[in-house]
Amino acid sequence: GKEKVCMTYMVFETLINLCQSIIVTAFLIKCLHSKRKDKERVNYIIGVLGTFIYLEISNYVVFFESVGIYAYMIFSLIFSFALLSGTAIEKIFYNILMLCGLVGASLLGGGIVSLFTQRDYLDVVAINTSRRYITVILVQIILILIFGVVIKFKNVQKDNDGKYMIVMTFIPAVSVIICCL
Repeated sequence: GKEKVCMTYMVFETLINLCQSIIVTAFLIKCLHSKRKDKERVNYIIGVLGTFIYLEISNYVVFFESVGIYAYMIFSLIFSFALLSGTAIEKIFYNILMLCGLVGASLLGGGIVSLFTQRDYLDVVAINTSRRYITVILVQIILILIFGVVIKFKNVQKDNDGKYMIVMTFIPAVSVIICCL
């Protein structure tokens, strides 16, 4: 009965956290590249494990993420500055884009399910509901699409202009701050 539902929920959340950890780490490494090519596999493992541990802990601390997104930003910036290449502006830019992608995918996925089920967003993401499972899977798909577009755009735009990145960083940064508040 209840134990089976609780166990199913825990397994599902763990798998989703692992999936999201892989997606986020792959995005950062694709955009910024490893400082040392021979350590790229190790960097993936460090990024995935660090993100996964953060997500697992945050699942038990908060129901609805807010300030925790800033805690993750600190981890992802440390990861980027320590192990990934690129300028400081590029690292900050892609980390903020990553957070905007996470927030945007969550809001968009939850909004779509809310629209179809005609329920409030927080009701849609309530624990142990089929709506939550659908929303979380949809969020991962949207996240992959958002990151795919950013990576495609990065590959098309070979000449990275630092001034452009600074200006473009402020737009999503303000959005993330507003959403989290």
